[in-house]
Amino acid sequence: IEAKDYNGLYEFDELHKGIEKGDMLVEFTTLPCRFPPTFKVQREPGLVYKEQRTPSYTDRILFKSSEGLAGSLKPLAYEPCVDFITSDHKPVRGAFSLIPNTTIGSKVLDGDFHLVFRGLQCSDLEVNEKNGTSDPYLMFLWDSVELAAEHISFIDKLRMLVSGKSWPRTTYIRREVNPKWESEEICLGASNTTVGADAILWIAVMDHNDGVFKDDIMCSFALNVKDLVVRAEQETKMTLEFDRPLMRNGRHAGRIQFSLDVALNWTKKELRRSFPSLRRNSTAGQRRNSAAESRRNLPSKRNLDAGYRDSDSLDA
Repeated sequence: IEAKDYNGLYEFDELHKGIEKGDMLVEFTTLPCRFPPTFKVQREPGLVYKEQRTPSYTDRILFKSSEGLAGSLKPLAYEPCVDFITSDHKPVRGAFSLIPNTTIGSKVLDGDFHLVFRGLQCSDLEVNEKNGTSDPYLMFLWDSVELAAEHISFIDKLRMLVSGKSWPRTTYIRREVNPKWESEEICLGASNTTVGADAILWIAVMDHNDGVFKDDIMCSFALNVKDLVVRAEQETKMTLEFDRPLMRNGRHAGRIQFSLDVALNWTKKELRRSFPSLRRNSTAGQRRNSAAESRRNLPSKRNLDAGYRDSDSLDA
């Protein structure tokens, strides 16, 4: 501290090391502390440390951007408020430059836009603490964009009749933490619509529960839809390969792998020619699942963005 080697001090900071290792608050950012430790101090102006404790950093500012919007938030300043005397630790303050989503601009689609998910699989999923196993399936949800499934299974039609709402999903696989949906494809489409800068598509890994209990969310992964549209404009069709970590409560909770075909202005005939599985209603696997599932309520409000912001949750 006397040498003002704050970079050296920060290398031993537990919060900094925990985020870097992925042990906590994954995808959050905290700025380096280029100032003296703020704890434990006398209740007087300045930084006069109490001898019974090792000086350390306590009050912090952390921030996180939605998928594809990290460039809209830039830190300008980060410093302690050394003149506060009401506590034995000094607060910190930060200044940020923020571009609101409403000023970034939306993307207007003239024509058809399709997303085809195939080769879906997960690995190293966590087991359900209640029964020591998991029966996972994938559910696709979105916000700030109008998407629709290109085909709806019989079970999903029943869900819509019962609850008035049904998100596209795969079949569930019993007692498996490394599930693969090799024969299933999910096709989502939109036509002549507006895609907001904050248009997000979540893939939520759900744990199927038999009986009347609601299914549990296990983890999730987010895609920025506007980014996909902008990239697809360079060519009529492109294929992207994904192998990404899944998130739950601020930490990694397995991985998801899939291929994503993004197509602009393809006709349904072209889609079905390229993706044979879309020619049929993918109900074979659904029939193996209990029809009673359709009578249960959809899962309650969940936070799909790593479990941080209840106000941004979707009704899953």
